[in-house]
Amino acid sequence: IPYMEHALDFDLDLDAEQVANPRLYKAHLSWDNVPEGARYIYAVRHPYDVAVSFYRFLEGWFFERGSIPLEEFVRQQVVERKSYWNHVSSWWEQRDNPDILFLCYEEMQADIVTHIRSIAAFMHIDLDDDLFRIVKHQSTRAFMLTHKLKFTDTGIQVFNAKRGGVPVAQDASKVTPGTPD
Repeated sequence: IPYMEHALDFDLDLDAEQVANPRLYKAHLSWDNVPEGARYIYAVRHPYDVAVSFYRFLEGWFFERGSIPLEEFVRQQVVERKSYWNHVSSWWEQRDNPDILFLCYEEMQADIVTHIRSIAAFMHIDLDDDLFRIVKHQSTRAFMLTHKLKFTDTGIQVFNAKRGGVPVAQDASKVTPGTPD
């Protein structure tokens, strides 16, 4: 699924045919910056986890590993710039919009069954028992860790590393073991 923000960087035509139906895109854009006339699934996550994830995502891509302490990064990116809060509030204002499914990451983890069904219904996907079992299985951290190379942004990482003049990180996987429950 292509990122809307990186389409031009990779010469992707967002209007070209896609292999999947329905047509899907990923984005980290605020409500005011997404194209009109689409349906959206928006997932909000605890601010601390977002900050750590964003730091790990950028470290080794936009700045050298260890060159910026996590606390300084969070202070600049989350507290001073207020980017997280502005982003979430832009979508929160749309939470009752019938074309937006507003979800909470922690709630999805706590009740994956309900959320799989609500996402399928929102997308008008007929979720039979076999498809439900596949989606549930492939939504586990264990599955994603086993197949973590399928959950990478290597192309974006290489592009950004060259543009930023930093070495390419060895592991572009977004899947981490996380913290024990």
